[in-house]
Amino acid sequence: MFSFCFKFIGSLLTLFIIMIVDAQAQEIPYGTGSWNTDSLGNHRVVVQVSKKTDAVWVHIPWRRRDLHPENTNVIAVDAGTGVKITNLFRVNINREYGDLIFQPQTAPGTYYFYYMPYIQSGSKNYPTVTYQKPENIAEQTWLQRHNLFAGKLSQNKLLNLPGAEVTVMEAIDRFNSFYPMEVIATKDETDGLLKRHPGEKFLLFPEDRKYPIRMTDDLPYRWIKKGASRFFSGEAERGEFYAFQTGLYACRAAIENISVHFSELKTGTPGAALPAAAFSSFNTEGINWDGKPF
Repeated sequence: MFSFCFKFIGSLLTLFIIMIVDAQAQEIPYGTGSWNTDSLGNHRVVVQVSKKTDAVWVHIPWRRRDLHPENTNVIAVDAGTGVKITNLFRVNINREYGDLIFQPQTAPGTYYFYYMPYIQSGSKNYPTVTYQKPENIAEQTWLQRHNLFAGKLSQNKLLNLPGAEVTVMEAIDRFNSFYPMEVIATKDETDGLLKRHPGEKFLLFPEDRKYPIRMTDDLPYRWIKKGASRFFSGEAERGEFYAFQTGLYACRAAIENISVHFSELKTGTPGAALPAAAFSSFNTEGINWDGKPF
């Protein structure tokens, strides 16, 4: 990922380097909510159950960047009563999605699934945070009634259960939100992207400053939707330093010793241009600790 900056002196400028286009809206909306983060963590999924049943299946396409979500607890809470759901069975937990079966207490009703609850210890100035380990607190009679045991649940059984609907993915605030740059693309989506660009050694994904590139091990789902591109558009106000980024995805082989070169940016007005010296790359050049350029 490269971050660039330039200073523009003059009237409003539209910069054309890479065009950003959102191909489609996110399937599940992302928002914020309010709850006790100390016991429930910073992230949850809102789920709707339409009718009373003893066991309901929910498929959560959470697209997580943490490497081992199977080692983290999931807490389900009845939104109407605030009561924790104890009869909960984890069918499949991975980075792309989670399949869970639970016993709803209120129907129709709303349920919150907190999927990254943590435990904080130590002092306020130097806290230690660890994610809660998975719990196994479901009643054996309920598990036996639905034959919910690891390795014994068939796909047909899962599909025959009544389904709950995921309505929104929530974070405690915008600062902690994963959307959109920390919502990962699935393996199938990444493979599909590569098939659309056969033979390319790398792909470029330019981004406006509104969407800081944060992940280096996964592609954001946003990049799958808008696709790779070599064009960008952005607007800079008079006298400001305008920052933008280009993510370089080494999709088929490692790439080393990357350098960035700028050329003069010409406008539609004769004689009006930004010199190459007005641009700089934060990731590949700068001033070192003793004041020397590198």
